[in-house]
Amino acid sequence: MIELRIPLDWWSGEQEGVLTAWHVDDGQPVRAGDVIADIGVEKAQMEMEASSSGTLVHKVGEGEVLAAGQLIGIIEPD
Repeated sequence: MIELRIPLDWWSGEQEGVLTAWHVDDGQPVRAGDVIADIGVEKAQMEMEASSSGTLVHKVGEGEVLAAGQLIGIIEPD
């Protein structure tokens, strides 16, 4: 199982982000490098990529407020 966490260097201090969109549905396969989610931080939009191949499992929903380092999903290896 690979944890998908918001990178600590995407923003600083007490800022928060929002998961604006999942590009891959819960339970669907992904390949390493696929863009799987968009994270909004103030006026910037960041893309989260799959770090490995497997099945994506969402741990948060679209529109949820996120903190740096927060777990947003996991990839279960094939």
